Amino acid sequence: MEAPVCLIRNDNDASLQVQQDALEIIKGIDQPLVVVAIGGMYRTGKSYLMNMLSGKKNGFSIGNAVQSHTKGIWMWCVSHPTKPGHTLVLLDTEGIGDLEKVDSKNDLWIVTLAVLMSSIFVYNSKSTINQKDMDQLYLVTELADCIKVRSKQKKDEQNDQFPTLVWVVRDFDLELKIKDRVLTEKEYLEHMLKLKNGHSKATMDYNVPREYLKNFFPARNCFVFVCPAQGQDITSLETLQESVLEPRFVEQTHKFCDYIFHTAEVKRLAGQQELNGRMFSFLVQSYTEIILSGAVPSLDNMVLSLATIESKAAVKDALEHYKTQMQNLVMFPAEAQLLSYLHEKCQDEALQIFMKRSFKDEGGRYQEDLKNQLIEHYRAMVAKNENASSEICQYLLKALSTNLDNKVASGVYSRSGGHTEYICDRDEVVEQFEEILNKGVKAEVVLEEFLAGRKGEGESILNADTTLTEAENRLADFTRTDFRAM
Repeated sequence: MEAPVCLIRNDNDASLQVQQDALEIIKGIDQPLVVVAIGGMYRTGKSYLMNMLSGKKNGFSIGNAVQSHTKGIWMWCVSHPTKPGHTLVLLDTEGIGDLEKVDSKNDLWIVTLAVLMSSIFVYNSKSTINQKDMDQLYLVTELADCIKVRSKQKKDEQNDQFPTLVWVVRDFDLELKIKDRVLTEKEYLEHMLKLKNGHSKATMDYNVPREYLKNFFPARNCFVFVCPAQGQDITSLETLQESVLEPRFVEQTHKFCDYIFHTAEVKRLAGQQELNGRMFSFLVQSYTEIILSGAVPSLDNMVLSLATIESKAAVKDALEHYKTQMQNLVMFPAEAQLLSYLHEKCQDEALQIFMKRSFKDEGGRYQEDLKNQLIEHYRAMVAKNENASSEICQYLLKALSTNLDNKVASGVYSRSGGHTEYICDRDEVVEQFEEILNKGVKAEVVLEEFLAGRKGEGESILNADTTLTEAENRLADFTRTDFRAM
């Protein structure tokens, strides 16, 4: 190809349109394809980098400092400079956030398609890696994930794999240092992707995009570029000779291109099948059709849909973790203090799991639902613990009082002095019961019920004892009187 062609058109007043002439060109390529796509905010110099990868200064339209020229996805197929027998496919996308756009919804779809179609996806930003770029790229990967899920439902389609992420920061004028430690460019990216500690909403809003991007792009790298030139009109960068450019910028550009040429691999399907032009064109059409069919929620509803799905799943995962951990840690009957401690521990773990996975739980609706379910489950465990304690305490008292019951049944205590022996035996049962450990929270209540249940029995034995003792005393008095009379 002598020049780029439009692969997917994106007009203000129309939906995405796959360009058939571009598909015919790509279908005619039998060689394995190495696909490099670039995306990011508009007017960040994406087209310049793609032209450098093509080996030519001109090709992709760079435009001026106000108007963004690239509408949709433009494709340029060139011979791979370091891999003979391979074709390098360069995909330049229009920028996100073009203020000229009446409806910018399709912009994110464009970048999403670029992610899905590439071997290496270059995300271009300016000055530094910031939260806005994180959020934009996060949403793109969420959309890409959603499209892949939908594409799996097509029986004849094999999924492609996600690309390597190369984050490019333009006009970078900071020192790559943290506390006097010099960082590599990749270490800078990893530092910016580092998660914060804590579970507040602000912390989770900060962490969620970063964690998702790390999982989505396990292979990633970073390049930083200084300002191309001082005192030059860099709005026409492609017209400037290297001799007037900042030497570090030239060095960084060559370093970036060399990395792409030697690192970007052939685009493959999940089954490791290499893509040629015909298979690549199929992917382009399939993914675009999924978007146009409405099988994926519109961007207006995407965040809400993702939030609902992820938050519900987060509640389920967190609750399952809590139930499993409590089941493994609690042995009934348990002391109230221990049960409360384990509940607090497992509840904290569950909330961490929820906060880690939930997505924009506005108003804390799903977190509140989780807390209510955790409390409900804990109350059920408290009741179960009380029942277990009651059952084991009743069993113990029944076993310990076997001898006492046998004596009552055989009338051993139905004699003078029997009540004293009864109290002694009953107190021994109580003493033995109190010496047994791990009886649970109902030990005192069950013991009180046990003693209360024996109250009538004890009074009956006391009455019998009193009656017999009085009779014996009268008999003794009578005997002594008769003896004195003799």
